[in-house]
Amino acid sequence: MKLLILSLISASLWAQTNYVLSCPSTAAAGTQVSCTIIATGGSLVAAQFSTTVTSGSGATQVAWNIATALTNKTVWTALPNPIVLLYGANQAVIPTGAIISTLSFTMPSANANITINSCYASDAGGGSIPCTTNPTQVVGLPLSKCDIDGDGATTQADVNAMRLQIQSGPPNPNKNVTHLQQVQNAVLGMPCTLP
Repeated sequence: MKLLILSLISASLWAQTNYVLSCPSTAAAGTQVSCTIIATGGSLVAAQFSTTVTSGSGATQVAWNIATALTNKTVWTALPNPIVLLYGANQAVIPTGAIISTLSFTMPSANANITINSCYASDAGGGSIPCTTNPTQVVGLPLSKCDIDGDGATTQADVNAMRLQIQSGPPNPNKNVTHLQQVQNAVLGMPCTLP
């Protein structure tokens, strides 16, 4: 009896599918960001999941693409609805580790949070496969050398922080009025030229 229960537990764990979201750790504002969703484990034949991409400015428009390696599978979504369906006119199992979808979006001017909100998986017989997802992925903005206070944005607060650093110490060739002006220029939208 104990052996039967252990066999059932191990069989159900083996059949579990995990959707792994993978995104770059940083991206510059206004650039295109691509994230992949990979399926691992189980005998996955069809998949369903929903995602959101949010930032300090709210939801971000997402474009979906299906990996070309998955032959005879169809992906369907009707944006802005974030539900994605992946299915096929065949019973071919999606190989573990296969990219089942990619999403892309334009990086907003604040960190982007990408989350798989829900997931479902089906085997060849139409049976449900338990599935899990990994935690929210955060794509951050790269820190600029002109971000003196390290808050992720170059603002007038950085000019004030540089001014205080200059005023609070002895004269320093690495912190002087030229550096203050370089930070001010970055606040005005010019490239940061701090060494």
